[in-house]
Amino acid sequence: MNKIKLNDEIVITKGNVKSLGEKIALCAIKNARRFANGTIDNLYQNLQHDIFYNNKFSDGYDIAQESICFLCSYLGHRLGEKCVFNIHNNLDSIRMGCYKHLYSYIRKERKILEQIDIENTIIKIDTDLLQEPENYARINMIIKKLNLSKKELLVLKCCYNNMTYDTISEVLNINRRTVSRIKQRIKNKYLTLSFI
Repeated sequence: MNKIKLNDEIVITKGNVKSLGEKIALCAIKNARRFANGTIDNLYQNLQHDIFYNNKFSDGYDIAQESICFLCSYLGHRLGEKCVFNIHNNLDSIRMGCYKHLYSYIRKERKILEQIDIENTIIKIDTDLLQEPENYARINMIIKKLNLSKKELLVLKCCYNNMTYDTISEVLNINRRTVSRIKQRIKNKYLTLSFI
């Protein structure tokens, strides 16, 4: 990522909008982390990794994309220009408007993350097994015992690859709610199997 300092005199152009958006997104997540009790730490780490290694696949980069899209609507303006109306009908600078937009997006994302954490218990139960390669045989045995359908198996593989609901629904060409229901069925099968 280019070393760009965020001052009010920077003009938003096509050449720097990506770097500005990523920088603002990092700052916004970093500030929001203080109030999130650890629920968005992964977003911050994933976004850092995506920016510095040019890997644009995590949920963290969604926030950078939100920031970039917000800034694109103000191409040619300076970051410090007062162009954005706040809830009190006063004008905020573009940079402050972008931060506020990202904070509301992060609040929504945090609620989604809390729901996903509850639904992903099947993956978190055997995370200690993923540390040692010889235990993959045990994981494969558990997956066989679950007797999953083809679609359930595909969703499970997508979850192991850290795909979001939207990505899974797009890749498998199914509805987002269907993804949620399939994950719930897998979880229920796993929980009934573990109690037998």
